[in-house]
Amino acid sequence: MGDNLFPLIFLVVVAAAFWLLILRPAKARAAAQRSLIESITPGDRILMASGMIGTVVSRGDGELEIEVAPSVIVTIVDQAVARVLTSPTAEEESGTDQSAAPSGSTTDTV
Repeated sequence: MGDNLFPLIFLVVVAAAFWLLILRPAKARAAAQRSLIESITPGDRILMASGMIGTVVSRGDGELEIEVAPSVIVTIVDQAVARVLTSPTAEEESGTDQSAAPSGSTTDTV
């Protein structure tokens, strides 16, 4: 009887390990990305998956308009956002104004 149960127990253990090590963390990352995308507001400075940094000008249905240089606005899908670097509310709370930084300095670390 023990020899007949071993393959079934092994299969259950492998399935549980797969769920714990692969599926559960992937779902958590997807939920975190979804909440990040939903929290983006105009004025946020973001890092895109391509490595470009820009400021959100407006939101559309699944799209963001990003200003990457003065008067240069591009439209991207919102899933291309890797992370939010700064938000206007965070700057107001900390009392820092990044627009006052010299143009040659970098204030964000990537």
